[in-house]
Amino acid sequence: MTTAAPLVSYNVEVKNTGKVDSDDVVLGFLVPPNAGQDGIPLQTLFGFERVHVKAGESVNVNLYPSLTDFTYTRMDGTKVCVHLINILSALLCQLASWP
Repeated sequence: MTTAAPLVSYNVEVKNTGKVDSDDVVLGFLVPPNAGQDGIPLQTLFGFERVHVKAGESVNVNLYPSLTDFTYTRMDGTKVCVHLINILSALLCQLASWP
């Protein structure tokens, strides 16, 4: 059995334009629909990676949010999957047009 590819992936190039080697931390955030309303957070951290970049070089970082990162918890404790519904709708449309 093969492992499923992530639904979404982000590739970020971190470039050190300075003259000294340095560490950097790449942060990945998602912004949910209706952010800032009814207790919905403005953004949620879905991943991070610390990298060492030598002077004048660059490093690529890949961040992959999981399915649970596309949910948020309401004030009453229930979980909502707003992002996931949109993603699944798009996937179903793609599958329906599969040859």
